[in-house]
Amino acid sequence: MCGGIEFLSFEGKPIKVYFPNPKAVLPVIADRDSASPLQFIRWGRRKEEVAPFPQGGWARRSSLRSGKWDSYRPKKILISVRGFMEKDQSGVSHWFDLDRENFVEGILVEKNGDQRAYVVTEDASATSDLQEAYIHPRWPSVVDGAGERAAAQRRETNSALKGRGSAERPPNRFEKLELRLEGEASAVRTEFFEDHARTIITKNDSPDVGFDTSVNPYRGCEHGCVYCYARPTHEYLGFSSGLDFESKILVKKDAPQLLRKDLESPRWVPKVIAMSGVTDCYQPVERDLRITRRCLEVLVDFRNPVAIVTKNHLVTRDVDLLSELARWNAAAVFVSVTTLDSDLASKLEPRASRPEFRLQAIEALAQAGIPVGVLVAPIIPGLNEQEIPEILKAAYDRGARRAGHVMVRLPYQVKDLFQAWLSRHFPEKKDRVLSHILEMRDGNMNQSSFGQRMKGQGPYVDQIHQLFTLTAQKVGMLASSPPLETCHFRKVPENQMTLF
Repeated sequence: MCGGIEFLSFEGKPIKVYFPNPKAVLPVIADRDSASPLQFIRWGRRKEEVAPFPQGGWARRSSLRSGKWDSYRPKKILISVRGFMEKDQSGVSHWFDLDRENFVEGILVEKNGDQRAYVVTEDASATSDLQEAYIHPRWPSVVDGAGERAAAQRRETNSALKGRGSAERPPNRFEKLELRLEGEASAVRTEFFEDHARTIITKNDSPDVGFDTSVNPYRGCEHGCVYCYARPTHEYLGFSSGLDFESKILVKKDAPQLLRKDLESPRWVPKVIAMSGVTDCYQPVERDLRITRRCLEVLVDFRNPVAIVTKNHLVTRDVDLLSELARWNAAAVFVSVTTLDSDLASKLEPRASRPEFRLQAIEALAQAGIPVGVLVAPIIPGLNEQEIPEILKAAYDRGARRAGHVMVRLPYQVKDLFQAWLSRHFPEKKDRVLSHILEMRDGNMNQSSFGQRMKGQGPYVDQIHQLFTLTAQKVGMLASSPPLETCHFRKVPENQMTLF
């Protein structure tokens, strides 16, 4: 909610100001045409202060729109800062830099000749630049130098790209008709549809994935990872594997009830259930719907083991449930870290947690006694393989003790989406990356055969596997999943209360 700001003094020295300080001021531009446009205005009102102003230092955009501030005649201002600070739920401070041409939006209010400045905030789900809503549900509104909200402007001029891994809707391989829109694309908003599934536990017989049962609360994934091998599954629903996969999400609201029914069945043989076997069970909407959490509550009741793979810091919300399962050796989490480069991550996995927050998730899980590992996936030769040692070392330092890796695989239309992504973001690396992929896939962009699709083949890939193995051994990580136990499984009728 912007608990602090950083700006430059007239001498060019950085100054940090925190709201709790009763003398805190904000560098405000109220009139850009005046001879001295920059003014320092007192920041809001503190609880102990007697003044005719609202308590706090922030103004919700929704409150401004509803007229709650009208009596103060708020005037729009620009707050000239180079960065701002947010505190997460644990009280840890996180600083975020702003581009030079950007400002924080604010309002100036006046009563009895006194003035105060307030930071305008928005719900995290409404911001397009800052996706770490798990840090704080409200974020300052960022605007450009012309006074237009930067996020809205970018959505209008480059809407199909902002916050999306794909910019295309490739034709569905199962459909005879194709819809093509001409002209500039309009803003792409995420839509959610209810999936009335009749069963929730999926079985598979692949020897490559390490599990044979899984639960997926969502179909499609808003994280928008451009390389995601699950994208083609959206075509079974009549959607595209491109923008539709990351903007049309099906939610299984009945998943917890269906899971309970399956575990109560006399035919159920206790075994490890994987979550995120297809799409991430902690994608952004889970923050509100809590379907994954309610599924974990069922698993805790039955003490059925679960293995989770995620790219989202939101997994730390459920530390209480995972810790209880861990008491019975029935929980393990792998956090997927593709790169430590935040800029690359924002392009490659636009709505997933940034790398630092994934490492923080590893640390929080490890401190809670939950077996946690790191999954370096996917490894894209020519783009991120050089980061393997750094990723493993960083994950180990945060508490990960197991590690795995997967080579990139690009089935069906994903290969075209990925090539288009390379052209947009890394044209200078495109030929090299594609050459390595073709080499490791025997002249193709993908291999579907068991034993090869996750690993690839060829001299260059062999070097990558060797680099991973040697680094894991050097830092002290095991290249395997922790063994989970089913011997503590118990049947719990739905109407029976449990205290873990």
